[in-house]
Amino acid sequence: AEYLPVLLWLLISAGFLFIAVRAFNRRKVENSGSNGACRPAAAFLSAIVMFGAFAVSVHNLPLKKLPTLIISIVISAVAYLVINAVVYRNKKDIVPALKKLPIGIGAVVVMSLILITGGLGYTNAVPDIDDVEVAYVTSPINDKMLFGGTRVSGWGSNNDGLTHITGYMEMTGGFTSENDIREILSLHESITEAELTDQEMDFCIIYRLKSGKTVRRGFRYLSDENIKQALSLANSDYCRDVVKTKFMATDKELDELYGVPGEKEAEEGDVFSVYKKDIWSKNYSKNRWIFKYTNANTYYLYNKNGEKSEKPLSDMLTEEDYTQFVGCLYEDFQKSNLSERYLPSKKVIGIISLSSEKEITHFEDVWFQNNSFNHFAVVITEDMKSTLKYLNNKDMIKYFDNTKEFAEVKIMPFSDAKTKVYNYTYEEKLGRLFCMEINAESDTNMVESNYKEDILKDYTRFTDKAKINELYDASYQFAYVEDEGYIAEYVFTDGSTVRLYIPSSYENLIKNY
Repeated sequence: AEYLPVLLWLLISAGFLFIAVRAFNRRKVENSGSNGACRPAAAFLSAIVMFGAFAVSVHNLPLKKLPTLIISIVISAVAYLVINAVVYRNKKDIVPALKKLPIGIGAVVVMSLILITGGLGYTNAVPDIDDVEVAYVTSPINDKMLFGGTRVSGWGSNNDGLTHITGYMEMTGGFTSENDIREILSLHESITEAELTDQEMDFCIIYRLKSGKTVRRGFRYLSDENIKQALSLANSDYCRDVVKTKFMATDKELDELYGVPGEKEAEEGDVFSVYKKDIWSKNYSKNRWIFKYTNANTYYLYNKNGEKSEKPLSDMLTEEDYTQFVGCLYEDFQKSNLSERYLPSKKVIGIISLSSEKEITHFEDVWFQNNSFNHFAVVITEDMKSTLKYLNNKDMIKYFDNTKEFAEVKIMPFSDAKTKVYNYTYEEKLGRLFCMEINAESDTNMVESNYKEDILKDYTRFTDKAKINELYDASYQFAYVEDEGYIAEYVFTDGSTVRLYIPSSYENLIKNY
């Protein structure tokens, strides 16, 4: 797929060349007797080849705008010379054609500038906030907690429902409040002004205007700052409404808001109905059980090492108690900075893992595709006062305690780790969510598993307990993955291990790099 545009241009150019040469050969006895006697056809063929060479070069060169433009002009000029040499075959006819080279280069550059600038700025134009009724964006992270969308690709290893790194997501929305639309317009403007990066990705913004028109804008390049700005949409009114719905809405309210699964069909002529159906009906209705007591038999408390409570929440709380507990969670979420889920800075106390299908009790490899594995997790941080107070009153806070002793920790840059094993290898930065990897068992049968591959052989190793504790406090089970961050594998004295993520903001803690 990567070279499809190149092959397409080559085939088109070769086809035109074949047709032109055949036509010229039949007329070479006319006029000057050369293959290029039909000068309009020769000029047209030269323009096709020249622009084709230019377009292929621009499409494939992983450079910034100016170097790409210069190199592509040189390549297109060479292509022009070659095609004219093939067509005319004699100096007498080639020289006049060469005099037209600057005209061809100028035309190619002008056409390219029109395309590069989005129709001289037309496609990069940001709509006026007063004109926008609703907006949709590509989900900036693969997480069911706040953003809609369906996982369409990704791979991971899983144990106890707490492991995966996944990639591409679909659209999420719609954002309707004035504040939300202002944030999306600001993101749109930032993307158009950012420098090109060497990291390609697919990001889309769709607006439905009050006039009824639809504005779609797709982007192939996002900077790291653009991605972080997109992640900040977690604090949007839309995402906070998502949280309220998932925590507090009744089945009846969900049906009224989003329709019954399978019954909401796309409305003919409504380009947004597909998003309404896919995002609202499928994701909300399918996953609306997440905070329901009827499913609490698969909800466990986990400490930072991945050790889980002896019993599920349904065995520790009555339905009334569970409702109060969910209310405490929602109260804390209302007060918190929701983008902390992806760009964390608060100390993690523990995790509530919500797995809908089954309790996973052993290490296994899972292929994540089309939501075939339903997993959800809530990270409990030190600022969630209501939740921590409730758990403490119910004597459940003890399940967050670390009962294991550290033996060592191995640390390496994520940019190195992702190239050593396919768990961490995917093309796009957009959507990357790190989830903790647990190997809770220490028996020899685990040696041949994917997890046990020694991807950290070029690691920095720490055995000092004070240093390990300092790094451990800076490690996270869930976070947006930056290439500049670190993978930390904590090894315990019983042989079990857990891999966590250390953001780049803590690099000062990691010595000897």
